[in-house]
Amino acid sequence: MRRWTVRIMLVIASVAACILPLEFVARIWIPRYGDALDRSMPMLRMDARLAWRQRENFSGRFFGHPVRTNSLGLRAAPIQESARAARRILVLGPSSTFGWGVAEEQTYSGLLERRLRQGGSETVVVNAGQIGFSAWQGLLFYKQEKRLQALHPQVLVFAYGVNDVDRHRFYFDSPLSDREELHRERSTSAIDLANIIGRLSSLGLARRRIATLAEKFSCRLGMSVIKPHELRVSPEDFERVLLEFVALSRERKTRLILMTSIYRVDAKRMPTTSSTQAYELSAEHARAGRCKEAAIALRTARKAEPRRIRKDVHAYNEIIRQVAQREELPLVDAQALLGVPDGEASLIDPVHPSVKGHQILADALAQIIVNAPLEEG
Repeated sequence: MRRWTVRIMLVIASVAACILPLEFVARIWIPRYGDALDRSMPMLRMDARLAWRQRENFSGRFFGHPVRTNSLGLRAAPIQESARAARRILVLGPSSTFGWGVAEEQTYSGLLERRLRQGGSETVVVNAGQIGFSAWQGLLFYKQEKRLQALHPQVLVFAYGVNDVDRHRFYFDSPLSDREELHRERSTSAIDLANIIGRLSSLGLARRRIATLAEKFSCRLGMSVIKPHELRVSPEDFERVLLEFVALSRERKTRLILMTSIYRVDAKRMPTTSSTQAYELSAEHARAGRCKEAAIALRTARKAEPRRIRKDVHAYNEIIRQVAQREELPLVDAQALLGVPDGEASLIDPVHPSVKGHQILADALAQIIVNAPLEEG
């Protein structure tokens, strides 16, 4: 028995001796040189119901700003304190709501709260932005999280759209839509193990780099042909989610405010080829063993994706506008406010508002709310 114990201890020590130096290097390298996905992964964990969510009680730095989350994984005050406020506003959205690249107090949720409190009202604005979330994930989060329901907000802001038109996800690659994927049974024990392993930045970084290399050499290795997935949320499902939010807000006597998404890119620098057609051409070359041509077509497809995303975001924004008009709901048209040709200062990238952009969105929300004062309760 002692002999086996010694062997096990030696194995553990050997593994630790290999991993710890790599982990040390990864934790220094990622904040300085990692891409946006590398930097955001330490803040996220896998989840059986939502696929992933932000880590609870997280404390760290992200793009130069401190980030702290509460017991729900939200960049907001403790949820129990927020529930006791006389006036409560809940903002549901993706990373642009979370405050990608800005400090917590610079998000439009934080700015809105301070502006409403200047009028003497005891108002709390809960920033429920979750990195990478689609509208479908947001709906499940809103419906299933009891602590979120306990807020009983007088105002609910819906700010999804840009991730809905994506084809990829953070933790898994699936040809299914979010509606289909999120209704699949997931092993909680497997997810718990993955989250324990996920604490190691070095392993996560290695996994993503291996996946990149596998894609690059998939044709030469005779692996499966890379095909574009369907959108995470189809236009029909997106409108279905919107209408369910409308029904829930009326049932719960919550005022619903809709917000469009931002996606601003310079189309002049992109290929005019359809990204879908380029993916299909890449697959055709790969099946014929023309790996060099397949790689060129795949690069073209990747470069053409922003044009396709811009077109789809505009289409989903139009769905939001139509629902707002049909259901007589207030609308903050973020695309119109920040996506204008001279709006570079309002954005830090095609999707995320800068400090100035958050100020503009907070002003627009404040104007709607002040014009129809909230009741306490």
